[in-house]
Amino acid sequence: MVNRETSAHYERLAGSYDQAWTYSETFLDWMAGEIVESLELTRGDRIADVGCGTGLHTRRILGLVRPTAPILCVDPSPAMLRQLPADPVLRPVCASAEQFAAVDGHEPAAASPGSLDAIVAKEAVHHIAAADRPQVIAGLAGLLGPDGRLLVVMLPRKIAYPLFDAALRRFEELQPDPEAIADHMWSAGLTV
Repeated sequence: MVNRETSAHYERLAGSYDQAWTYSETFLDWMAGEIVESLELTRGDRIADVGCGTGLHTRRILGLVRPTAPILCVDPSPAMLRQLPADPVLRPVCASAEQFAAVDGHEPAAASPGSLDAIVAKEAVHHIAAADRPQVIAGLAGLLGPDGRLLVVMLPRKIAYPLFDAALRRFEELQPDPEAIADHMWSAGLTV
């Protein structure tokens, strides 16, 4: 579950989030293309973006795929979701990954088992407590229908930014192990 400190951070950041991350339109377009290609998205797919934030990448996915069903834009921050453009094909869902996946006694939020074709969780899994990740990934997998696809996009565990050592160590501590995430996906019955 997203803690209060993280929630407050995103509430403060929401209005300027896109400015901070829109350093390259070319990169954003490339990333959206990679997501669409990796998930093999089609117009008929029922899609959820878990941890969508302001929809920075979701909007580009929308432009590439033009799905017939609304994309579920899942984020626990109301302020971030308010940054989504008013578009009936972008459906805001104010929920954490845990709530959306209906784990730990949470009621299902906006999706029922088997109701989705594709889920992307881009740079969001590190916000899920390590002990909860297996359950959340299994819960997300349970929302997928036959031939459903789950894509977890993560930051690298180590970065070569010109930061002081303590900042680099803290960053590395917060990044999940990709092999552990793959194991959780495998355990949830997904092909990795």
